This record gives sequence, C-alpha cells and structure tokens, in this order.
Amino acid sequence: FLGVSFREALEELASEYGIDVSDVPRQADPGAPLRRILEEAHSFFVRSLASGGSSGARSYLEKRGISSATSESLGIGWAPQGGGLLRHLSGLGFSSSTAVEAGLAIRPDSGQTYERFRERLLFPIRDRRGRTVSFGGRATGPVEPKYLNGPDTPVYHKGDLLYGYNEARASARDMETVILVEGYFDH
Repeated sequence: FLGVSFREALEELASEYGIDVSDVPRQADPGAPLRRILEEAHSFFVRSLASGGSSGARSYLEKRGISSATSESLGIGWAPQGGGLLRHLSGLGFSSSTAVEAGLAIRPDSGQTYERFRERLLFPIRDRRGRTVSFGGRATGPVEPKYLNGPDTPVYHKGDLLYGYNEARASARDMETVILVEGYFDH
C-alpha cells in the first residue's frame, strides 16, 4: 500500500511503537551507496548556501519570505558553479559513475562528466523514511529551465514521492483537509 519494503515497514512500525529491531538481521541494501552519496551531496549543498551561496540565492530566498531558519529546516541548499561537488565527492571516495547513477551528474556519450545541478537553489526530495533520494533545483536568475529535477534512479521514481511528504505527514494526520500544490514555494 505505501510502496515500502518489508524491512522498511518493520522499521517504521517499530520506530512508531518504540520497539528496537536493531538485532534483526539485515539483507544487503543495493541502494545504500546511492543514498550515501546523495546525503553527502545534500550536506555539500547546505554548506554552500550557509557559507554564502550566491547573492542571487540569498536575495531570492528573502524575496520569497524564506528565513534562514526555514531554509535550514527544509534542508535547502545551493549548487555552485560546476566542479566543486564532484571534487568533494571524489575526495570522499565516490566515483563519478556513482554520481551519475545517483542523478547528481551527467556523462554524455561523447564527453566528460559534469554536474547536473549548477547555480541553483536545491530542495532535497526525501523518501518516506526521510532519506534524501533526489533533488529539485530552482534557478534564481534568468536561466532555463527555471526548474530542474533529478532523474529517475534506482532509489528515486518521480511518480512515487511527493516533495515535503515526510515533513508534512505527521501534522497532516491531524488535519481535516490537506492541500497539494505544484511548486516548492507554493502556498
């Protein structure tokens, strides 16, 4: 029903009822390396915004009424001009092939690997367990496309997740009405 594996359902229910299942044997998780690189990329993007990002990114957030606290709670980050993310990930031992498989980079048939997200605000897309599985990017200047979303990958399928679901689901349980909107900042 929720589209989660047996193990994910077990862990979610155990967490909800305060039961420790850490001693239950785990099967190998083929998506683990991709989720690790995505978490590292998310940390990189958040640090990039916190350390200055770009003046366009900061003014865009201010214009939209997004405080630093809100930006931090949503995990919004900044993708600087190309090169820095791949160097950072390489320094942590991740290959460019893993970055491509995770949707963070693009490798054309006849070219060199480059970063998918450059000079954009980035919004982490999280699965039902709160793990970063992709990103949505928003240009802050006159760049096309205005929105750039991560591709389908082994850990992310666009039609399976709603942006912000993990953050909103607890409070949505207590609401009589829930309104879905299209964009990251729509309200």
